[in-house]
Parts: sequence; structure tokens; C-alpha cells
Amino acid sequence: MKKTCMSARMVSLMLVLALLAGFALPVRAGRAEQGSQAKALSFEQTASSAAPQRLLPEATKPESQAPDYANTDLVRVSIVLDRASTIGAGYATSGIAANASAMSYRDSLKQEQAGMTASIERATGNRLDVVWNLTLAANLISANIPSYYVPAAEQRMDLYRRIAKIRKERDADDVVDELIDRYGDPPRAVNNLISVALLRSAASDCGIQDIAQKGMTLRFTLKDFDTRQITKVSDFPAFRNRVSMTSDKQDRPVLALKLKAKEDPLVWAKKLVQEYANAAAQKKEG
Repeated sequence: MKKTCMSARMVSLMLVLALLAGFALPVRAGRAEQGSQAKALSFEQTASSAAPQRLLPEATKPESQAPDYANTDLVRVSIVLDRASTIGAGYATSGIAANASAMSYRDSLKQEQAGMTASIERATGNRLDVVWNLTLAANLISANIPSYYVPAAEQRMDLYRRIAKIRKERDADDVVDELIDRYGDPPRAVNNLISVALLRSAASDCGIQDIAQKGMTLRFTLKDFDTRQITKVSDFPAFRNRVSMTSDKQDRPVLALKLKAKEDPLVWAKKLVQEYANAAAQKKEG
């Protein structure tokens, strides 16, 4: 019995020693391996240009800044008219179709927009590609403008903005000078756009709110009915027996000028505005 116990204890002791030896050998081997590697490693400073290409950061290429449109693309423009939209004029949207006054006001906006479209087409010599006419929430014409003279779409937009801001001759001269420098002599269509901008500015300054053409008649909507100014214009030799007074659907005074065959509407509109401005100036002096 004692021998059996002693044998069992010896076996147990040998197993414990074997386990301890198993843990100790990998540790010593790892330390020996680390020591050999430490002795083999060495460091040397070099210039960054001499470093292997795979270690250097890759150069990033700048993103392309090309525009997302072509030079031949159409430009969509919004031509905003001065008069308030139907809602802006105080009409409610509820039951608007049954509101005769509101519908009459909308019709008058459509007529003015049609007149504006016709004026632009005559001035530019090109058909205006109207996409839609807005009269309810806004009073504007949305149209496509084909590319001509100025090839880039963004530059054409800038040209139309600058022409729309023209108020005086010096403004027009600045625009024309820049156009000549960049694109050469402007064509007739561009010159006519500039003339229309100057005409509308001059008309506004002397009390003419709108200019439109209906058939062979030019219609000048006046801010006020001034008998003295209207008489002076009517008595001007070039307009004698060709000028009459009427009114629009809003009972605003309208001075109508009959055109003769082959007369340029833009030329005669300038003449009448000039004479009306002269009459206004004489009124102030008197």
C-alpha cells in the first residue's frame, strides 16, 4: 500500500515538473530570439527623396473644375415685369376663377407680357422661345435664349443682367466697350437690346410706365394724365394727326401713336419718349 502511494506521488511530481518545463522553454526561446534580432537591427538616416517610392505618400490629383454645361446650351431667363402679380395685387387664390376682377387683372398681365415678348423679338430680330407665362404668384416671362455672339452660357447670362441694369448712356457705353474688347463689334440684336433698355429707363423717368405695340399702334401707358404734356406731344409736327388718347382695362391713360408702313417702332418710340420728356421738363421750368 505504501509503495503504491509513493509511486503515485512520484508520477504526479514528474507531471508537474514536465508542465513547468513546458512553460519555461518558450519564454527562454522568445527572449533569445528577441536578443538576436536586436543585435541584427540597425538604423540609418537618409533623405526623403531617397526613400522607396512605396513609402512616400501618393500625390493627389486636383479635381476637374470643368463646367457642367456646354457652350451651345440654351439659357433660361426670367423677365420680371414691374406690375404686381395677381396675388401681389391683393387678390385671394380662393375662388379666383369666379372672381371677375381678378381674372380681368390676370388678363391684363398676359397682354402686357405678350407686348413685352413682341418688343423683344422686334428688337433682337429673333423669336423669343417662351416656356411659360406666370401671372398668379409672379409677373414674369420664362424663356430660352439661343446662343449667339457670346458663346458661353454663363457669359450670356451675365450680358443679359448687365443690359437689364442699363439706365444711362454711360452705362450703355461701358457695356458696349467691354463687349467690343471681348467679342468684337456687337450685332444688331445686341445693340437693339441695349436701345430698348435705354428707352424703358428714359420712359420711366418722364412718367411713362409701359410701352407696347399692338398691330400698327404704339401704346404708351402714362403714370398721370397731364393735359399740357399730352397736348405738346400731339402738336409736335412728326406726331400731328397720329396721336390719340385712350385707356387700358385699369383705366390708366394711354397715349397711342399710329405707325406708318415700314416705320421702325423702336425709332418712333424713342422720338415720342423724347418729346414727352421735353414737355415734362418744360412743365417743371414753368
